[in-house]
Order: sequence, then C-alpha cells, then structure tokens
Amino acid sequence: MTKGWARPFEDPIEVNGRTLAMLLDAGRVHAALPNNEHDAPEWLAAMEALLLVVERGGPTLFAWIGIMRALNRHQSRSFNPCGMRRDRCFRGAARLSQRSVGLSIL
Repeated sequence: MTKGWARPFEDPIEVNGRTLAMLLDAGRVHAALPNNEHDAPEWLAAMEALLLVVERGGPTLFAWIGIMRALNRHQSRSFNPCGMRRDRCFRGAARLSQRSVGLSIL
C-alpha cells in the first residue's frame, strides 16, 4: 500500500458542508480545532489512527472510523435490533408464546 497524506478516503466525510476527501483534510480539521476539542480522547485516538495510516500505509478505513467516532462523540448510542418499527419485532415473539401455551408435555 502507498503511504502519505495524499491518500483519499474510500468514502469521503461530510463536515459542516465541507468534504474531507483525503487524509490531509482530516489532519487539517484536527489542527483547526479549539484546545478543549483537540485534546479530547476521541480526537487523540483518531489522530493516532490517522498517523499510523499515513506513516505505515495501513487501510484508510482505520482513519475514517477514528474520525467518524471523534466527530460523533456527543451522539448517544442506542441499539434497536428491529429498526424503526418496534411492533414488527415483538409480533413474532407473541405468536411463538401463544403457540407454546397449547403444548402438552408427554
């Protein structure tokens, strides 16, 4: 793999109307952050991943994941295995429990 700051992300990152297309763009965004954001653990981890990709030629996906986690660090994470429609997920479980009530043990 090639090394360097000019490598493009496979999927560009949109930030406030600006597109981060290359590793250099992500580094410039980090350099322009205020000190309290700049020193946040998520941003430090993102920059560590970015530098490893730049210096050692690793997959750009590692840097992309770090940048996305740093950008979304104030978002709460929630997991809903059924998607948006909650009734769809529990409908099958209700049918299963209704069927098992009528079974007898031999």
